[in-house]
Order: sequence, then structure tokens, then C-alpha cells
Amino acid sequence: MKNLLILLLLLPLFLISQDNKIEKKDAKENIKLENTDTLTADKPLINIYKTGDRRDPFVSLLRDIMAKDTKNAPPPGLAGLMIEEIKLDGIMYFKNVYHANFVGPDNKAYLITKGERLYDGEIIDIGIDSVTFRKELTTRIAGKKEKVIVIKLNPGDLNSQGGRRK
Repeated sequence: MKNLLILLLLLPLFLISQDNKIEKKDAKENIKLENTDTLTADKPLINIYKTGDRRDPFVSLLRDIMAKDTKNAPPPGLAGLMIEEIKLDGIMYFKNVYHANFVGPDNKAYLITKGERLYDGEIIDIGIDSVTFRKELTTRIAGKKEKVIVIKLNPGDLNSQGGRRK
């Protein structure tokens, strides 16, 4: 009799715990059904990664370096050419001014006058048979320095005077 009384007292507690387990299973199944609904063809699954204060692991580490390189890229045309890249093709004199004809690495001709700028310097003088550049050198240790470069029209011909021969 005592056993039956104890059993009757514990039976409601046992039934309540079984109802809670069933409710938890139903809740888990509902969550699973909700997740499977997002995987259908009508609603594609989109994951958004929130970085917070951390670095995003899905973004390349080289992104910032490449962005800086594009900012420092030389401009197109004459302003983007370096002195070592161009070849002196000829010197012309018209309208009382000397003009130098250069060919760039892209095989395009450039007609340049005194004072025009290139990527790493400027033209300070154009003579009968030579062009003088002021090259600007920038290094981390020495800072900014200038170097004068002279390009001759006919460097192998000692008797050349503006294209005329004696």
C-alpha cells in the first residue's frame, strides 16, 4: 500500500517531465523546418560574416597593398614615363624653340619642349644635339636628391653638330 501511494504521488511529476521532453523535441523540429525552408531554391541561403573588431578572414591580406599600388601607379602618357624608358629620336627647331622627339616603350612618339615633366624628372634644356634632364631621386635614407642627365642625339658620332657633318 505504501508503494502504491508513493507511485501515485510520483506519477504526475513523471508525466510533466515527459511533456517537457516532447515540447523540446517539437521546438527542435520546428527550428529544423525553418532552416530547411531557407535552403529552398526560392530563398537562397546568404551568410553575412560580422567581423566586429576582428580582421575578416575572407578578405585578402594583399587588398590594402594592391590599393596603395594603384594609387602610386604612374599616370598615362608622357607624365608616366621615366627618363630611362625613353629614347631620343630627333631634335627639331621651329618657332624659335627646340623640340625633342622621343619614343617611349609603347612605341609612341612624344614631342617635348623645355620645362615639360616626366614621371621622375623634367627637361631643363634642349640643345642642338642633346637634351638635359633633372632627375629627382627619392630614397628613404638620403631623402630627395637631384641628378642631371644628358642624352645626346648621336652619342657615337664625335663630329656631329645638330645633325650636320663637316
